[in-house]
Amino acid sequence: MFDHVTLLLSFIYVIALTHLLSCTTGLILARGRVCFSPLLALWMLLALGILFNNWLSIWLLHAVERWTTGEIALSFTMAIVQYFTCSLVCIEFKSEGKVDMETWYEQQRRPIIGAFASLFAVAMLANYLHRGISGPHRGSGWIGSDAILLAIFLLLIAAMGFRARWLQWTVALVMLAGEAIFIAS
Repeated sequence: MFDHVTLLLSFIYVIALTHLLSCTTGLILARGRVCFSPLLALWMLLALGILFNNWLSIWLLHAVERWTTGEIALSFTMAIVQYFTCSLVCIEFKSEGKVDMETWYEQQRRPIIGAFASLFAVAMLANYLHRGISGPHRGSGWIGSDAILLAIFLLLIAAMGFRARWLQWTVALVMLAGEAIFIAS
């Protein structure tokens, strides 16, 4: 069953990755018309990093001894939310005219950050439910992981509600540091 489930999850992750790569390619090709936003680019990078981390984490599911419908649904939900995290951060633009990443980010800030917050909420639930399988969340290890996720989740909620750029930058940079630590460990 592990192979069957991970194949489905991998397809969803590949489609999410395709969104990020296609958007980046489009921005590179239209670079002369692009009003660049470093903050939106950082959110795109964060989506890619979380996608990579979650793809790596699929391997931990090999320790699930009995696959229930709930377990499959949770894994599927995580992949679907991951897809939206990647697709919503990708700017849509036409083949002609100015591409204003900054204005687009401001208009789409809430759905973008909301997708990240949703992903963190599902991740906290998954950590709790997977606390009995092998991996970093075995036993009480999920508490530390979820404490970090909860702190970032609350920062994401604040960044959704308040337009302050310093807050959005802070949240994004904290997430970047967290991703780097997770990948390094």
